[in-house]
Amino acid sequence: MATRTTTSIQPSLFEAGTVADVPPVATILLVCYRMQDTILEALDSALAQTVPCEIIVSDDSSGDESLQRIAARVREYRGPHRLRVRSTERNLGLCAHLTELAPLAGTGILVFLAGDDVAYPHRVERLVAHMRKHPQAMIVGSTVNDINPRGEIIKPRNRGQQAVLTQRDLRRAGHLITVLGASMAVRREVFTTLPPLQGRVEDNALQLRAVLLGECHCLPEPLLGYRRHEGNLGNWVFDRSADDAATWRRRQQRVAQMYHEVADDQDRCVDARPDLPADRREQGRGLATMYRLEARMREALLEPDRRRWLRPLWDGLRYPGLRRKAFERSLKLLLPRK
Repeated sequence: MATRTTTSIQPSLFEAGTVADVPPVATILLVCYRMQDTILEALDSALAQTVPCEIIVSDDSSGDESLQRIAARVREYRGPHRLRVRSTERNLGLCAHLTELAPLAGTGILVFLAGDDVAYPHRVERLVAHMRKHPQAMIVGSTVNDINPRGEIIKPRNRGQQAVLTQRDLRRAGHLITVLGASMAVRREVFTTLPPLQGRVEDNALQLRAVLLGECHCLPEPLLGYRRHEGNLGNWVFDRSADDAATWRRRQQRVAQMYHEVADDQDRCVDARPDLPADRREQGRGLATMYRLEARMREALLEPDRRRWLRPLWDGLRYPGLRRKAFERSLKLLLPRK
């Protein structure tokens, strides 16, 4: 069995693994940014998968020792997985990083793995089996076990959603739910047949892309150890580091910006696919509108003049998926402002 290795560390740099007769069933996109302390644990979990995979380890120009540590670990790797290690030429951010990686994959199923998380050994096997059984599922995620920096489970079977989500389910939900991005397996066409994924956060935008093209599924089995720490992207967006007005305002601004970006992405996707059924395109527009209205309601709450809350809240009350939240916020008009 032959192996292919190089020793230089360049933007696209290192390949190893067995050239086997059995092709990989999926491509693991192992992405990292300044995760040198956890990247080897994540890599070992990818190499421990029970089915042959293509594994693309990609560092987003961290400038730390991640690439050197990875290279030392895999240089003599012999096993069923095909392994590539690379770096972006400059820091891209998560969405642009995933967009750059998707066309490089040699399979049609992309399994996300962050460099601070741990994939359980049967993760890829379970996700791929489900996607093969359900061709309409463009994305399949799962519950996860939240783990602390030491890898200990702090909240088991967390962050799940209902088994199947469609456009209509998301419009009726009453709040902007999403399958956790870190848990996702994604069909490659979610990237390659739609415009480049933009923005800072991937979860909601990818889910809207999935239901535009088909369905989004979530398995009840925890297939991932999702590491919680101060550097989580979700913690940055939904900042609850302090219970004060400044933190609250910062959180509203960041979440509103994220929802505007999700809405913009969905509109670009609908524009790019006039071949889709008219009902799907209409539902996609409606979901973009829902995200944009939610962003505007959050922005309105930052206004000191409460009269400027009225129009966004009225628009929310008129929109079926946002009525409950708009009603709750309307009650605040009657309360003294803290």
